[in-house]
Amino acid sequence: MADLAQQIGENNDIADWKEALLALREHVQSFLANLDPHFEGEAGVLFPMMAKYIGRTPGSIAVMEYEHDQAKQ
Repeated sequence: MADLAQQIGENNDIADWKEALLALREHVQSFLANLDPHFEGEAGVLFPMMAKYIGRTPGSIAVMEYEHDQAKQ
């Protein structure tokens, strides 16, 4: 997906990038559709279970939650 995004606009022989942009959009939407259930599973089940045993103070859970927030942005 990153390769496709990088290629957009780089080839001076292509004047109409509509197809490439639509393909990139489809890839991003598919990625996000799969990412949301992953986030929900971790935030709803895994993180609370881990916090029960190792705590939620700054450490691995806090880092993973921060990474989730960054990825959503």
